[in-house]
Amino acid sequence: MFDKFINNFKKGDIDFNCESCGNCCREKGFVEVSDSEIKDIAKYLAVIRTHFIKKHINEVRDKLCFNEHPEEPCKFLKDNSCNIYPVRPKQCRTFPYWRSIARNDDRIKEMLRYCEGIKIEWLKKEEI
Repeated sequence: MFDKFINNFKKGDIDFNCESCGNCCREKGFVEVSDSEIKDIAKYLAVIRTHFIKKHINEVRDKLCFNEHPEEPCKFLKDNSCNIYPVRPKQCRTFPYWRSIARNDDRIKEMLRYCEGIKIEWLKKEEI
């Protein structure tokens, strides 16, 4: 039965509704951002783009990213809410439908343990 879920997940056929738990924002890793996303976020926060870049953006493996410390939660997560939700980066908008998750059964299982928005009525989180 779990294999069926994994196959459905890989096809993007899952019951997902964000519960605003903030757990995805606490996961290890970097959030990649594009130049246009940086511009939109800076505008939304009403800060000068260059100041925003100096304060919030780092280059990691030739990509622009949030979080200089990937072991810490996203710097825009406050009380389980995203301070930049209307202009959040594509990486955030597309979670949990990432190819890096869908390609790896262990990553799917890991994501199921922390994402409260994926509904599997027949599976208890502790069984994963």
